[in-house]
Amino acid sequence: MPLQWSQLESGPGRSSAYAVTGQGRARRPAADAQRYLGKTMNHRVIWCALILGGLTLSGGCSERFESTYADKAAAIQDGAIHRGWIPGWIPESATALREMHDLDTNEVWLAFDLPHGDESVPGECSLLTDAVSGLPNRNPKWWPDELSSSDDESRQYRVYRCETDRQRGYLAVKPGAARLYYWRGAR
Repeated sequence: MPLQWSQLESGPGRSSAYAVTGQGRARRPAADAQRYLGKTMNHRVIWCALILGGLTLSGGCSERFESTYADKAAAIQDGAIHRGWIPGWIPESATALREMHDLDTNEVWLAFDLPHGDESVPGECSLLTDAVSGLPNRNPKWWPDELSSSDDESRQYRVYRCETDRQRGYLAVKPGAARLYYWRGAR
């Protein structure tokens, strides 16, 4: 049977629509299209809301930035020391610097290596003899767990308070280890 256009009945509360008759059932293209667009628009709104919500919850709006430097000279060249993210007192022999900072809170986390046997601590730093109350929280993934809580594990490190006219932070040195950790809390 050939396809034909025919007008569907209209009545109170109904509008006229045309449908294709012949093979298959009669359809109201205008109503079907309206229902389809309504569903797809609802789905699009829901998907957009889910994506935006997911980005917000996953830290898509984070103000944390991470940098790595081969040595202190590279950090100086990039301006990280001038901007205050890396303290200027770190030894010239420091290598493998890894730094993260939070623009909102001004917190800083820094890890760096010193040549084996070089355990020099800058003059700006003084050894703390009591328990450290300023251990950082919300740490980067590469930060050692022992420096995230004040339990016995954190006592494996000698902790120094390092103060300059611009900033105060802490330096953790594990005896015999080449990796040192520095952090500065929110100002």
